Amino acid sequence: MSKELQENEIILPNVRVGYPHIFVAVPYKKGDDKKRFSITSYLPKADEATKARIDTVIRDLVKENMEGVIPGIPSLLGSPRIPSGV
Repeated sequence: MSKELQENEIILPNVRVGYPHIFVAVPYKKGDDKKRFSITSYLPKADEATKARIDTVIRDLVKENMEGVIPGIPSLLGSPRIPSGV
């Protein structure tokens, strides 16, 4: 039985995972009271389709939830602010 993916869900095939915090939440920075789950994933450079899908999902979520501003991540999509016409 397979589940149909939502618009903001991605399957990451053939990735390596580093710094996994998937079973126990940890503070993002020392002294931070808010704990989070996270992973760092490494895509093969040749997997341009997955990279494009990730960028699309991030762009859509930022536009939807953060008024187009990517806080503290200026290099993620090449610009700290997503143009309003995109």
